[in-house]
Amino acid sequence: MSDETTQQDEGVVTTTITTTTTTTIDTVEVDEEGNETVIDTEQTVDVDTKVQVQNEKIPEKEEEETKQNTWESLGSTEEIKALKVKNTRPLIRMSFSRKRSTFGKFVQHTTYDAADSYRFCASYVNNKFSTVKRERDFGSQNVKQQVTQAVQTPRFRKVNKQTQCESIVSTDSEYDATSLASFLKEKEPEMVQMLRQNVGLPLFEDDFANLADEDSFVGSKTTSQLKEHQSFTHMDSKNKKVSCVDWQPNAKGVILFAMVDPSSFEERMEHYGKAENSYVVIWNFADPIYPQMVLRAPCDVLCCRFSPNDNQVVIGGLANGQVIMWDLRDQLDNKKTLRWRYLSLIELSHRAAVNDIAFIQGKEMKNNRLIDSELPKSTNQFMSIGADGRLMIWDTRINNLKSAVKASLRRNEKYKGAWIPYHTMSLNDGAYELAGQSIALDSTIPTGFACTSREGDFIMGDWDSELDHTVANEEEDALDLAPVTNTKKQSIVKNIIRLNSGGHLGVSTSIQRSPFFPKICLTTGDWSFKIWNGNQLLFTSRYATSPYTIGKWSPTRPGVIYICRDDGKVEVWDFIDKNHEPSMEFTVTQVGITSLEFRNYSKMVGNVEVHQNQFLAIGSMVGTLHIVETPRNLIKPLNDEANLMELFLDREVARESYYKSRWQFHTEKLAEMERAQQDAEKQDEKTIDDQDTDYNALPEKFLKLIQKFKEDENALLEGAFDDDES
Repeated sequence: MSDETTQQDEGVVTTTITTTTTTTIDTVEVDEEGNETVIDTEQTVDVDTKVQVQNEKIPEKEEEETKQNTWESLGSTEEIKALKVKNTRPLIRMSFSRKRSTFGKFVQHTTYDAADSYRFCASYVNNKFSTVKRERDFGSQNVKQQVTQAVQTPRFRKVNKQTQCESIVSTDSEYDATSLASFLKEKEPEMVQMLRQNVGLPLFEDDFANLADEDSFVGSKTTSQLKEHQSFTHMDSKNKKVSCVDWQPNAKGVILFAMVDPSSFEERMEHYGKAENSYVVIWNFADPIYPQMVLRAPCDVLCCRFSPNDNQVVIGGLANGQVIMWDLRDQLDNKKTLRWRYLSLIELSHRAAVNDIAFIQGKEMKNNRLIDSELPKSTNQFMSIGADGRLMIWDTRINNLKSAVKASLRRNEKYKGAWIPYHTMSLNDGAYELAGQSIALDSTIPTGFACTSREGDFIMGDWDSELDHTVANEEEDALDLAPVTNTKKQSIVKNIIRLNSGGHLGVSTSIQRSPFFPKICLTTGDWSFKIWNGNQLLFTSRYATSPYTIGKWSPTRPGVIYICRDDGKVEVWDFIDKNHEPSMEFTVTQVGITSLEFRNYSKMVGNVEVHQNQFLAIGSMVGTLHIVETPRNLIKPLNDEANLMELFLDREVARESYYKSRWQFHTEKLAEMERAQQDAEKQDEKTIDDQDTDYNALPEKFLKLIQKFKEDENALLEGAFDDDES
């Protein structure tokens, strides 16, 4: 036990510590009987310990500062306590139990893939846990109530009345030509000025429509990026790739995409003979979970398009060469899928996969001639291109098709009600048939088109407007099909130009004409893209690190091109900015991109078209469809951008022409130099031949000289002998 006492005196603090120590002493006593008793004796000792510590006085200023730095609550503690969550009701207790008979039984745990099965829990209103609305917005206005009423007095007495007035005719005396002429002469300069202003200034143009829109490439990095709006994945798209994408015309937020199996030929042969279905899924932005409709097909759909004439009709090309058509107005089956309405006859369809289809704008085939449609923008016929090297023209009006082809088919029972091509043409350059990959029709020439092949060729062609229809060929004769016409030769596309020297090294995957310059085409393939002006190659991009899969022109900016790569990136090339490398590069997905399609939303403000939003539908190798919103600087065109792009194309045309002329000049000069060298070599050979001739004549001359020398020697000897005799 200890006690502490402190005394402070003149800065010295004396502390006295009193410690009490208790000691126990054991004493042993022995009584008379010899018993020992232990007696405990406690002894207490108090020890005082004094400790002196030098204590320094704390200045008064430091004491005041210490008091000022001390935190004092001004009500924040109460606010913190108010924010603390407190239970308003007792906690819910839950108990779990099971039967006693299940104790000790073996439990088998299984794993499921999350993509195989899923449950959608829809939200609902539970009245037991509904929150009470404590705040209510209420507005009042202290004005008199306005009422619109009409009052009509009845007529009690009807009276017939009539009124006649006399026309006022001015006399010649009232008309003063001098004053009118002086008035017109006086106001003539003002009227001329106002008329010139009306011509020079657009009166009906909205000046505020383009206000604050001149931000082509100005802005932060976030405002210049592609933003993903939505993504769609169907349960049947697992382990499949998106083959094509198309937006529904005259509808907002409706899109379809087709899926194909990317298996190799060996893998397909393992499942050969088994019935397999493919699907085309239609999505709506309003419901990103469940598709709006699922279209069923007998095999993989490689290309599909909405009909521009009727947005409820979908046309598709199959991997077995057939062409299929769906009508969205038909009823769904038990599996909530839509079956096709028409399927082309396989004997008269393509002999290989249908790779692309294109609708014929404003024209149609009738009586084997290409004529104008009944409506200017009517598109009832389309063209398909296949890997078998054939082009086919089809008509969506199967029941209303009245032509010589349909009349000839009535003689054969097998062809009644069958959907067959209206016209068939062959892509043949004289050597062999070209396997078509993609096609783009020419809007300026009714029968002109441009297409690409699987060998990377860029092909331009033109078919004649007066062609005989042919559906029978050698293979169909081998199948014992009766021909519907007398001729057995297919129509061959005329004026075909095949450019393989400037084409791609591999498959040319896509082709598209510029929406602003119809003669300009864009093709993609291998590791580059190319721009063509007719049959003239204008521009070739640098080779990329990853193969290019598809390319599209921007629908709003004439000088912008979007190129998709096999590594999931999208390159944006702006030729107004630079043409040696992409201006922007975005990463959309981590796998390859297989399809790309634009949808632009705009409105008319007066006579000016104002672009609001622009979406890109991007399909990937894993069956996912990404909807991406483009930034504003890639939507709004620059001032006079079309003319700037046209100047760029003109410079490329002039450069290409100059290059060709210089190439031809140097080729001719090289040929001339080679001819001069050949002439010089021939002259040298002639000189050597002449020298060889002289060398061959030397032995004869030498023999003649020796013979002459012998004759002279004999003559001298004979003369000397005669002198001796004499």
